[in-house]
Order: sequence, then C-alpha cells, then structure tokens
Amino acid sequence: MHLSFFKTYTYITMLDLKTRIRIVLLMAELKSPTLVIRALKSEGMDQPPTRWAIEDLYEKFCSFGTVLDLPRSGRPKISSEESTDLIAEVLDENPRSTLTQLSASTGLSRSTIQRRIKKEIGLKPYKIQILQQLFDEDYDMRVEMAEVIIPLLQDPALKDLIFFSDEANFHLSGRVHKQNCRIWAEEKPIEVDTEPLHSPKIIVWCAMSSNCIIGPFFFEESTVNGQNYLKMLQEYLNPILVRKRIQRRIIFQQDGAPPHFDKKVREWLNKKFPGKWIGRRGPIEWAPRSPDLTPLDFFLWGYLKQKVYSTPVPNLAELKRRITEHIELIEPDVLESVFLNLEKRLILVKEKNGRHIEHLI
Repeated sequence: MHLSFFKTYTYITMLDLKTRIRIVLLMAELKSPTLVIRALKSEGMDQPPTRWAIEDLYEKFCSFGTVLDLPRSGRPKISSEESTDLIAEVLDENPRSTLTQLSASTGLSRSTIQRRIKKEIGLKPYKIQILQQLFDEDYDMRVEMAEVIIPLLQDPALKDLIFFSDEANFHLSGRVHKQNCRIWAEEKPIEVDTEPLHSPKIIVWCAMSSNCIIGPFFFEESTVNGQNYLKMLQEYLNPILVRKRIQRRIIFQQDGAPPHFDKKVREWLNKKFPGKWIGRRGPIEWAPRSPDLTPLDFFLWGYLKQKVYSTPVPNLAELKRRITEHIELIEPDVLESVFLNLEKRLILVKEKNGRHIEHLI
C-alpha cells in the first residue's frame, strides 16, 4: 500500500470520538474536506486532519455507519504454545530454514523465533559438514590403518615424529559463508554440500606433526603432478628434515592422490623412509577416502581459511602472505590438541567398524 494510506490511517486512529463525530457532521453539511479543515481551524484545532483523512473517515461512516475503528485484517494472534508448535512444524519439514524464512512463515520476530527454538524446542544450529563418501570396501581398510597408527601416536618416542602431509587449493575469492548456513536439529547431523570454485588459486602444501608445521610450500604450477611433487619432496622437505636432524627418524604420511602414487615418488619415499611411510601402497597402507583422519583436513585447512578469508583478499601475493602468517601463529599446544583429537578419531573408527565418525566428535 502507498505510504499516504498509513499516514492517513495513523492520523485517524489518534482522533477522539467527539472529534470524529464533528468531522462527519461538518462533511455532511459542507460537502468539502477543504471547508471542513477551515471550520476546524476556526474552532481552535491547530493541526486538523488532512483532506484524505477526512474523506476516508466520512466514507467509512457512509459505508458502515460508524466512526469507530474497524477490525483490522491480517494474521490472527495465536498463543505462545501455538506459535512454538508452528515453528517446530516448519523446521520439521525443512531443517535448513533460516531465521528470516521462519519469520516470514510464522509472523514472529527473529529474536522470538531464536529464543523459542533454543529454550522451548531444544534445537541447536549446526554447520553443514562436507564428508567424503565411503564404500563398503573402505571400512576394513580404515580399521586396519587405525590399528597400526594408534600405537605409533601413543608411543612417547614417536608421537612428535609422525608427520601428516597434504596440499589444498586456496582460491582468491574463497570467502567463508558458514555463518549463513545452519541446520536445526536435536543432534549433530551429517550433511554433505559442494561449492563451485572458479577464481584464481594457489596450491599449498604442508606437513604437520604434534609439535611443528613444515610449510607452507606454494606450488608454482596450476596443478600438482608426480614430477613437481617429487621435486618438492627432494628440494624443500628433505633439506628441512636434514636441518632438524630428524630425516632418518620420522614417519611420513601422504594420502592416495595420483601425484603421491607416482612410481618415482614411491621409490624416493622407500629410499628416504624405508618401512616408515604411510600412503597408498606404502609400508603402512593409507585407507582411501579418509580425509577425516588427517589433521590437515579436519583442522589446518579449515582453520586457515577462516583466518585468511576474514576480510577480502586483493591478490595472490597477499593470499600467500596471510597463509604464511597464520601458520606461524599456531602454537605448539594447539598442535598437540589436534593430534589428541586424531587419536580419538582413530579409536572411534575402530569402534564404529570404519564408518564415518564426524558426528561423534
């Protein structure tokens, strides 16, 4: 409706009964809202109604025989219990409903809805989790892998020498929008979602133990293949291990990505870490489709993206600078907590026969 309608309606509702009757009588006599305004001013009214307000009041009297306010149309008022039931019904049909959508559906304010959901319905807003699909043949491999790695993590002499490694894409326009995505439920759900990425990117590699992070290493190429991955291991990782004097003591992990499975890569790993590396066809077999069991996937990459994309990133150079800065700011006690979480995850994998465990963390 036009704004003038609301101004007119508001003004009429402010008039007392005696004034409304007087306006109707003057309109019946003078037949002109302009003359009515003059008459009201002459009777001492400093701010008489507008001509539209006078016309509306007179038309209402002629149509309904009353100068009192008519019943207002719109959604009928419902009790607190009824409105809570309505919210619950909407969420039952669509757990992904936002507060704005719930407000439009129920006619209640966002703050009221949020309070009722939390205190009366007992639901919490959970973030969507992106999980790797598992196949039947993966379950046993995940259990077998957990049985091997758990004792290594629990060995005081080895726990700081197990390095998990991985690479990830960081896109220039990779702002995180998780705050806008919630699922209302009584228990933490498992939800899978995907996000298309088309902006310029960099590929970042890191290796992570319970007391330090090696990296970041930025691949200059647009993709990682066996050749540039091996070059990184030889010319970047190995010199760092030599300087730390741990090159013959570490246990090195990588997943089963095609560059990692390259024949020359595996030959180099067998030479440098004989019997002490984890990966596809390695001395310790890495279970496929198990990013939920690598600390880089379940912690580091998500942590960095929340930090790096907290404000827009203007260029790739700034993106690299932010990644490097935030990695350097991670304290050793955080890394130790992450590896305790890793041990907990592996134990749960054994207990759940290799199935997804994210909803139990």
